[in-house]
Parts: sequence; structure tokens; C-alpha cells
Amino acid sequence: MNNQPPKYFHRFLRWFCHPDLIKPIEGDLLELYDERVEEFGKVKANQMFRKDVLLLFRKDIIKPAGGTYRLNTYGMFKNYFKVTFRNLFRQKLYASINIGGLCLGIVAFLLIFVYVQYERSFDSFYPNADSIYNVYQQQPGNQSRGTDFYGVTPAGLARAMEQEYPEVKHATTMHAFSTLIKSEEHHHLEPVVIGDEQFFRVFEHQFIAGDPKTALETKEGVVLTESFAKKLFKEEDPIGKEIGFWAGSAYVTGIIKDPPKNASIRFSVALSIQASTYYQSELQLEKWQGNSYHTFFTLNEKANPKALEEKLQDLIASRWVHEDMKNRFFVQSLSGLHLRAGVNEDIGLKGNRKQLSLFSIIAILILVLASINYMNLAIARSIGRAKEVGLRKAIGARKSQLILQFLTESVFLSVLALLLAIGITYLALPIFGRLVERQMDINLLYELNLIPILFAMTVALGLISGSYPALFMSSLRPVHVLKGKLGKQKSGGKLQKVLIVCQYSISIIMLISTLLAYQQMKYIQNKDLGIVKEQIVAVSVRGSAMNENIDLIKQEYLSLPNVTAVTSVSSFPTDIRSSTSLNQDNTGGNIYRFYTDNNFLNVYGVKLVAGRFLDASMPTAEERDFVINETAAKELGWTAETAIGKEYINGDGDRKRIIGVIADFHMHSMHLPIAPLIIGKRDQPSYLAVKLGSGSIAQTLVSMEEATESYSDYPFDYQFMDEHFDQLYKEDLRQGELLAYFTILAMLIAGLGLFGIAAFEAVQNQKEVGIRKVLGATVSGIVWLFGKKFLKLVSIGFFIGAPISWFFVDGWLADFAYRITPSWWTFAAGGLFAVIVAFITISSQAMKTALVNPVESLKNE
Repeated sequence: MNNQPPKYFHRFLRWFCHPDLIKPIEGDLLELYDERVEEFGKVKANQMFRKDVLLLFRKDIIKPAGGTYRLNTYGMFKNYFKVTFRNLFRQKLYASINIGGLCLGIVAFLLIFVYVQYERSFDSFYPNADSIYNVYQQQPGNQSRGTDFYGVTPAGLARAMEQEYPEVKHATTMHAFSTLIKSEEHHHLEPVVIGDEQFFRVFEHQFIAGDPKTALETKEGVVLTESFAKKLFKEEDPIGKEIGFWAGSAYVTGIIKDPPKNASIRFSVALSIQASTYYQSELQLEKWQGNSYHTFFTLNEKANPKALEEKLQDLIASRWVHEDMKNRFFVQSLSGLHLRAGVNEDIGLKGNRKQLSLFSIIAILILVLASINYMNLAIARSIGRAKEVGLRKAIGARKSQLILQFLTESVFLSVLALLLAIGITYLALPIFGRLVERQMDINLLYELNLIPILFAMTVALGLISGSYPALFMSSLRPVHVLKGKLGKQKSGGKLQKVLIVCQYSISIIMLISTLLAYQQMKYIQNKDLGIVKEQIVAVSVRGSAMNENIDLIKQEYLSLPNVTAVTSVSSFPTDIRSSTSLNQDNTGGNIYRFYTDNNFLNVYGVKLVAGRFLDASMPTAEERDFVINETAAKELGWTAETAIGKEYINGDGDRKRIIGVIADFHMHSMHLPIAPLIIGKRDQPSYLAVKLGSGSIAQTLVSMEEATESYSDYPFDYQFMDEHFDQLYKEDLRQGELLAYFTILAMLIAGLGLFGIAAFEAVQNQKEVGIRKVLGATVSGIVWLFGKKFLKLVSIGFFIGAPISWFFVDGWLADFAYRITPSWWTFAAGGLFAVIVAFITISSQAMKTALVNPVESLKNE
């Protein structure tokens, strides 16, 4: 066969394998590789080939050392490792600080690397992932939640694309949501997708049973995931079995493997979109007039997605009901779906591209800190090894050999740190995964990008960190060294000072950024929203039975002793999404729409500024009676008082009569300014908002669940208002929390380095300290003598880091419409904290030396 294994691993095998063994081993591996390609596919076979090559890299298969020169080289390296081990055991403190600092830096890097790789791997599991694309659109003038991009498209777009464009291989119309799935014994609220017959041709899931080409051809067809099929039917064969859903009954036509964790579109059930009467009615329209579905498609190999994007504009224009339609449609590959931000009504679990960039920068900075630590300590230790270098040069050691010795030691330490870091990463990854709300794992044999990166990173860290000490020490003259005269090169002090300043500049940037991010989050949590969010629970209204009996359910809730008020709402009032143009001529921006009943003010504590609120008991209350907020009144050119009784026509062409004006409240996160809002009355709410008293919340929820069960087959689903509010800032809180953890790590690494340098200098200056004490110096004076040099460097780091941190945080705060103004004391507090930590670190070693009896200090030469 002509199957070719991974070429770099193949070359690696030929390079290290014994000449007498290469032919049989290579032949067996290639034969086994061909068999695996047929059985498992090329991707899996490649993974297994790489694993086999790595496992063959062992003592009895590697080429033997040959020739005198190589044997001598082997002996030389053996000596280097002996010296390295001796130094490790002789100077345990410095070795521990070196390895510990590098280890912490690598752990942070690995955790962030795995997270970034995981986020970028979303949807890559599809065999045809590279050819899958999605259509989304821009609707100029129709902005919602800060953006005019939308992920939904017309119902007939997928079919039209298949018919009009030969470069489109398959196209599917689909939608995702949660609904009740019924079996003979149980009811389950499950994530589902509804898709047309092309769904499984576009998204090539692995079928265990059934035919992907025909599974959703009829409206009665349904495909289950393997785990959900077992949940419903245990060990029975599910094919042909009946299940119930909102549109009636369906019969299992296929079973697929569960979508992996890194799938944007995760579901338990795939239903035929033919069962949707709304979809069928949309298809019958001659002209498109709505956007309700997601459109995905696959392209033929040589097709150009950008060229197709241009063609789409003409297709939409010819099919759209409004000839002056200004919407523009875009095509994006599936690989960009997970990290696509700023698109309303989008599909799938979302990541944060900015967050990935931020964490990547942090990972590099922490790795730099760890490398600086090693270099600083190596420079400090270089004085103590001067005589060793002098003796080696005196007996004939070449400069290149000395450089190689120091670099070998440095690389060896970084390898030890790497091995320790890998173990810690395995233990820490589940904890880190909970922080970022991802289930990640790490497999060094199958993370193909990770192996070369780890190897390169380890060698680079060792070489860079050990480069200056190696060059400095190898340049010393034996005559001067053995006499104890190092001259002006003695300490490498200038570079060491620069490195300490860089180290603390980075730490202070992260520290001040963390403090300012914390202040912004506290500001958001404490700011007056104009609406009450405490002690309110929102119960989801699901199913026609619950909607038809909504008034009875309200009455039962109100009869409970700990319920003070109940109102029906179309959404959470802090997450209103529905909007339309403010004016009929589509000028003046957007106005958001919200629907509720007459109890809204009682539940949420919103203030009525003028007029009256909705009141169904009054005979004048009609569907065209609406209430607006103060911002809407201002945008329409009225005051709160003059708005009462006014009529106007919005972008939908509906005539509205204003009967009241309420005070502004934050209807979105504080990333967005308060927008115009209009409130009306409508049946079929999405939630029942229940205001609770001071009694037992747990008992009240149990009673509410019992009251709801008699009117709904759906599980009792609720969420507290304050918890939902916190969800609006989940990404911001996550960034702040992780930044805080990484800042602590950075400060710890910087502190370790300073501790090591201070400890070494304390030992080196022990005799000087003894003389000073004999001459009358106090312990505090000696501590200050040691500390002021380092504190000066930390202070310089503060003056460099403070403005840089302000620049970055100001950019982050620009995303908030309501934000703090950074105050000088925050920067001062960050700098002061860094100085105090540094002083405590230094003084702990200085005091230890200062307390030694001068007689003992002066005895030691």
C-alpha cells in the first residue's frame, strides 16, 4: 500500500535505531501501520505509530556509542552530571528554589496551554470539519445588546443554496433548544436539535445504528445519542422504539456516539425539522421575511467561501420580502464558531478570544519570571564557583567545555523542573478545569503539538537561563581566580539588577491589574441597578398546559406563607433581548421590548415616575397601552410627564399609546448603557417571578414545585434573580479570579528568587556583618543595609509597571459603559504591598545573618 506514516517520527526512528535492528523493526512497524489504516483510519494509525516509535526509544535499541571521541564525550557528560548532582545536594536551598521557580512557571504555562488548545480544538472532531461553514448576518440599524450581528437566517436559505450554487455540497437548516422527551416510564428535559434530512451529511457523526442519509427524512424520524438511548431503553434495541415530544410521536431511526466535550452543538436527541409547523409554513412563503434558523453547509474541495459570500447577497436580495433590505450575509468556517463573539442568537457553547489572548500573555510572562529567577540565582552563585572554574582551567579545561558544563547543568535543572511540573499539572488540571468550566485532560502521547513544544521550551529555558553564568564564568582568568581576585566582573551586578527590576515590573503589573479588576467587580455588584434582585426566584414556564393555567399557578404560589408577590415576565429584566426600531422610519436607534403584568413593580421594586402602570382590571387597558422608561421618553423627545397619553408608531408599524413612565433600570450587563425600553402586556410568559419573604426558602421551593407539578409534565426549573445577574459577568469574574491566582503565583516566583539571592548574599557577607557588629552596628541597621539595595530595585520596578498596568486596565475598562475611575491609592497600595513582601523576604535572611555571633562569623574565612 502507499500509506505514508508521519515522516518526522519515521526519520527519528531511523536516526536512533541500531543498524542491525532497523530493517526488521521498520518493516514490522510499516506493515502494522497499513493494517491500522484499514481498520481505524489514517488519523488513529498516525497516533499509534507515533506512540510505538516513542516506546522503542530505549537502551537496547538505541545505537551504541562508537569511536574514541564519542566515548570520551560520554565520559565528559558523565562527569558533568556527577558535578551537577554534587552541587544539587551540597546547595539544597538554591537547587530547591531554582527547580521550584521553574516548576511553578512551567505548571502555569502548561495549564494555560492545555486550556487554549482545548478552546481552539472545538468542533475539530468532525471528519469533514475543514469543509463546514456557517451563515450569519448583519442587520444595520437593528442593534441588540451592543451588536447588529445575528446568527439566525431564513428557513429556506439552506435549500436555496443547494439549488443555486453547485459549489455547495450539502446544506442544512437546524435549530437547538431543550424540550421534554417522553418514554413509556419517564419524562426527560433534554438538549435537542431539529434538522432537515441533510443534517447528518453536514455534521458527520459516528452512527452506531441507522443510516445518516435517511435518519431524518420523515417527520417521525429521531436519532438518539448512545448514552440517552441507554437511559431510555436500558439494554433493549432502541431502533423503531417510540418516543414523545411537543409535536407528537417519533420513532428511533438511528443511534450515534455522544458528541465529545469540545462540540459546540451538543445534544441528546436529533428530531426532524419537518415536525415543525412553523418551519413548514415558512418554506411555503414566496418571499422570505424572517430569521429563525441556523444554516450550515459543506463546500466542495476547490470552492472559495469568500466568493460564495458575495453571491449570497444577490440570492438574499432576490428572495427577501422587502426590496430595500440592507442586511449583509457572511460565511464563516466551523472552526471559528466557538470563539465567535458579538453575534446575537448564535448557537453553541461560547469561548472568549480575548481571554485566551490574555491568558497566553500571562503564561509567557510567568515563564519569563521563572527564567529570570534562575538566571539571577545562577549569577549570585557564580562567585562561589569561581575557584572551581579556575582549577578546571588550570588543569587544561577549554572555555567551550566550561560553557557546555554550565549549560548542561542548567538544562538538567530545567528537565527536572519539567518532569515535576508535568506531575503537578496532571493533579491541578481538574481544579483548573472547574475554574474555567471545562472538562480537560492532558495526554502527552497524543497531544502532538505539546511534545515538541515541551522539549523546545525545556531546552530553551535551560540554555537562556544558564547562558550568562556560563559565558561569565568561562571567561575568568585562572591566575586571578585562584588568588581570589575577580576584578570588576565580580558579581555580574548590572545584569542582575536589570533582571530584578524586570521581574518586579511584571509582578506589579499583574498585581495592580488584579486590584483594579476586583474594584470594578465590586462596583458592579454594589451599584444601584434600579431594580431589586434579592429574594426573587424565576420559575420557567414550559408547555401549553402550564401556560393555560398560569393564573391558577399564580394563585397557588400566592397562597404560600413565604410568597409576597408574583408576576409573569417575558424574560429576566436584566437580560432583555427582544428589540425593534424606535421609530417607524427606522431612525433613532432601537427600543427593547418587555412583557409583564400589573404586579411587575411590586416584585422588582421599579419606581413609577409618571402616569400609571399596566392594569388589566381597568376597562381602558388595551393591547396598545404601553409603559416606557425614562431613556425612551428622552429619545422620543418627551419628558416623563409630557409622554403620558402620547401615541407613536415603532419600527414594526404598531401604534403604541403611552400610559406611564418608569425609572431607568439596568436591563443588560454594565458593558452596555441603559437603552430605551417599552413594556406591554401579553399572555404566555417565559417565567413567573416570585418575590419571597424572610421564611424558609427551601421549604417554599418544595411547595412551589408541588403546586407546579399538577399543571406541567416538565421538571420544576427555577433560578434566583441574583444568581442570574452574576451570570452576566461570569466571564469577567472568571478572568479576575484567574488573574488573581496567576498574580499570587507570579509574586511567589519573584519572592522565591529574591529569597534565594538574599540568602546567598547573606552568606557571602557573613564576615562583613561580623565586623560591623563588633564595631557597634545594630541588627536593624544591618537588616536595612541589606534591604535598601533590593528595595530600590523593587521601587524602580513599580515606577515602570504602574503606568503599564494602567494602560492595560484602562483598555479592559473601556468595554464597560459603567466603570470605576482608577485612583492613585490603588497603584500606591499595589506598590506598597510588593515592597513589604520584598522587604520581609530580604529581612528574613538578613536578620538570620545579623543574629549570628560575630566570633563565629569572623572564624569563617
